[in-house]
Amino acid sequence: MICPKCGAEFSDNFKFCGNCAAPLTDDRIPPISPPATPTVSPTVSTAKKKSNAGFIIGVTLVAVLGIIFAIIMIGVTGSVANGVKPNKKPAVAEVEPKEAYIASCQTLDYTEISRNPSLYAGQRVLFSGKVVQVAESSGNIVLRVDTSEDEYGLWEGTIYVTYEKPNDDESRILEDDIISLYGEFKGIKSYTAILGNEITVPEIKAKYVELSVTAQ
Repeated sequence: MICPKCGAEFSDNFKFCGNCAAPLTDDRIPPISPPATPTVSPTVSTAKKKSNAGFIIGVTLVAVLGIIFAIIMIGVTGSVANGVKPNKKPAVAEVEPKEAYIASCQTLDYTEISRNPSLYAGQRVLFSGKVVQVAESSGNIVLRVDTSEDEYGLWEGTIYVTYEKPNDDESRILEDDIISLYGEFKGIKSYTAILGNEITVPEIKAKYVELSVTAQ
């Protein structure tokens, strides 16, 4: 420290000059404190972190949805390529008109279908003849019909007929009626007669039955 009056130099712990007794003062420039570092608010940093997290979640969600959509499209494309088509409602079968069905039936020889039934099974047939027996139960009818008449007026060539009446308003079929029936040849039918003997005859599943002459 230097005395401002006489210029003598002393150590810093002296209050008065030892040469002239003048009070000593410290004229040195005080040190300049460094500027304070500004403090960043944690609120701004937290907001940025939340914004970044929301962006990452959004991008991730879009990516996941895109992958799911791609998998679905690959599955659909593969199904079409393999011939698998989307389910469709089953087509309603068209009802064949009665006139068209009758026109498709043909007359077959009784002896021929009795001898070779497997050759004609499933074919549509037409037979006319005399009803010799009727069994009816809840609209389901079983008939025995003789299909040919000899020169003496005797009927023969029996066929076994099953028939389901389309409605209750249709006239009943009685014994001795002369009918024409249209249906499908099923093959050979065997049944036991009243006397216990077994009878084998052609079987017809009739779809339409028309009365030609009613029993008297």
